[in-house]
Amino acid sequence: MAKLFEGAIKNWKFVLKFSFFSLLFFMAEFFYQFYILIPGELNGSLVRSFALSGATFIGCALIISSIMRWKPELGIHWGTRRAFGVIGSIFILFHVLSVLTFFFNWEISNIFWSLNPIENPLLFGVLALPVFMLMALTSNDVAYVKLGKNWKTLHRFVYFGYLFAIFHFLLINPELLNNLAGYLLLGVTFLALSGELYWFLKHSFKVSFSGLGTKIGFFVILLYLFIGYFAFFAPAAMEQQKTIDNSIEKAVAEMKEFMEKEGGDPDVLTTVVEADQDFSGEMMQSSSFEPINYMTSGSVQIEQRDGIFFVVFQDNFETPNGPDLVVYLTRNSEPTKRDDISNGIKLGELKSTVGKQVYEIPSELNINDFKSVSIHCRAFNVPWSYARLK
Repeated sequence: MAKLFEGAIKNWKFVLKFSFFSLLFFMAEFFYQFYILIPGELNGSLVRSFALSGATFIGCALIISSIMRWKPELGIHWGTRRAFGVIGSIFILFHVLSVLTFFFNWEISNIFWSLNPIENPLLFGVLALPVFMLMALTSNDVAYVKLGKNWKTLHRFVYFGYLFAIFHFLLINPELLNNLAGYLLLGVTFLALSGELYWFLKHSFKVSFSGLGTKIGFFVILLYLFIGYFAFFAPAAMEQQKTIDNSIEKAVAEMKEFMEKEGGDPDVLTTVVEADQDFSGEMMQSSSFEPINYMTSGSVQIEQRDGIFFVVFQDNFETPNGPDLVVYLTRNSEPTKRDDISNGIKLGELKSTVGKQVYEIPSELNINDFKSVSIHCRAFNVPWSYARLK
């Protein structure tokens, strides 16, 4: 046991000074949280102060590592880096204990209310905690000697722990980072990641991107990108799609209201197109219409005559009359979105709401590039119906 704390005993003055500094830093965090950010909230202030102090100290430890690689002569202060890491891990431990005490009443199973870490960022914290504890417990001279070469390999797990910690505090309550304490943490995090990325790339170039460490490094980077996408970009894309869907729903409602008041397009026939009744060609593909916003029925074929392709609605075709209906060739087999139409090829305005009708396909098009025929309400930019080509 004496050997375990031999280094701390030998450098007791430094340990005492750093412990005092750490306590002052924590008290400053707590003062800001309790008296300024959310006045009078004791439990939350303690939880946040431990978390912010721990994450900031661990980030500082990684920054010091990068600085020492840049200035090797500063290696004599390696104990400072170790102290930041150890005290940071202790703060994280107290953060976890305070969360369990104040928020979960030690009902640990309640932490796992969801196993999706994006929905439940507590899981990122659960993953980070054992890594930081392992780092702290082996940050002593005895462990360094006994583990030998394995010590450095073991401590590389801090990059995984730091990754999980970052996504934990970014997702758990991002609004509470929008203040001075949060800005400090984000700044330290940025510097820590920038330094680690710089030295990783420099080393990777030096060894021609070979070696296990390089592979693990790239895996960590990809893990950052993968989690970051699902944490920040995927929800934004889903929200954007939701907005688009709501926009279409509004357009559909306005279209139906217009049709109830005004009827359909007076320029569209409601009888068969006499000029198209005698058309005949070799059938290449066939399908049936599927409604999207209005009931459309009947068959459609791709037919070839004299080397030219045509879209041919069959005798059983029938659809309601709508405002400004247009026929398109579309590339998606289920063209239910506006983008499908914008990427399609217009063949012409709908000729009639019933019966056989023919639309010539431009000769420069490759028919195999298209998977469907669509009818689109151009006036309200609303998909009307489609037929999947087979």
